[in-house]
Amino acid sequence: RQYPGDGSIYSSDVWLANADGTGLVRLTRRSGYDGNPSFSPNGTKVLFESSRRGDTDLFTVNTDASGEKELTFSLGIDQDAAWSPDGRRIAFETSRNGASEIYVMDADGGHQTRLTNSPAFDQDPAWSPNGATVVFTSDRSGRKQLWSMNADGSSPAQLTDAANIGGENAAWSPNGRTIVFDSDRDELGNLDVYEMNPDGSNVRR
Repeated sequence: RQYPGDGSIYSSDVWLANADGTGLVRLTRRSGYDGNPSFSPNGTKVLFESSRRGDTDLFTVNTDASGEKELTFSLGIDQDAAWSPDGRRIAFETSRNGASEIYVMDADGGHQTRLTNSPAFDQDPAWSPNGATVVFTSDRSGRKQLWSMNADGSSPAQLTDAANIGGENAAWSPNGRTIVFDSDRDELGNLDVYEMNPDGSNVRR
C-alpha cells in the first residue's frame, strides 16, 4: 500500500515476543498497516489499529493469534485506543464526526459512546488506575493541553496551561498519584518529559 504522506509502499504486522526477544509469534497477517498494539489488563488479548479496510479501525486478537475481531467500522480514523483498568471498556480517538473526539466502547466493540463534543481536536485518552478519570490531549483552549474528565465524559477540566505544546501523550503512574507527559513549554520544538499531580499542580521537568 501507499503511505498517504509520501507515497511510499509500507506494510506492518503485530508480533508478540518474550521480554528477551525470544518466542516470536506473528499475530496479524494482512496487507497494509497493523500497529500500535497494547495488552488487555489480563494479558489474554492485544488491541491494535489497522488500515486493512482503507481507513483505520480497531481490532483485538488473542495472544495465540486466534480470535481476531474488528471492533469499529466507522468512516474516519479510529486510533490511539486504551483499555480501562478492569479490561471491560476501551477509550479511543476517532474522526468519525469530523474533528477528532474521544469515544468509549465495551471491550467487544459494543455500546460506542461519545465522551467529548467540541470543535477542537481531542486525542490520546489515558485511564486513571482506578478507572474513574480519563486524561486526554485537546487544543480547545487554543494550544495542545492536557485535560481530564470523568469516565462518563462529565466535568472536563483543563490541567495544563503553557505556551506551545502544554502537554500531550499522558501516562499515569500505577499508584495514580502522578501523570507524566511531554511538552515543549520550555523550548519551542524540543519536547521533554514532565510530571505533575493529577489536578495539574506541581509540574516538574
